[in-house]
Amino acid sequence: MAVGWSLLAYPAFYVIILSTLGFGLGIGHNGLTFGAIFTALLTVLAAGSMVALPALLGLAIRWRNKILWVLSAVTGIVTAITLVRYQFPHL
Repeated sequence: MAVGWSLLAYPAFYVIILSTLGFGLGIGHNGLTFGAIFTALLTVLAAGSMVALPALLGLAIRWRNKILWVLSAVTGIVTAITLVRYQFPHL
């Protein structure tokens, strides 16, 4: 778990900062719109999945419970999409 958290520390911090700026400043020049709020909430969800992935994966390996594997896969997919999205914003 420690290795996973150390690998995801910088991207999770980056995403948390972006979501904080999205809520605090509003995205765009039109103020805080529904789209800005939705984007900020998705960013918070993505940061939460990055924090939860190493713990869920460690628990799934340790206890070999099917629901933990499913939750690990879901958070892994959300984390992978987030990392690709924020590393390559032009895609």
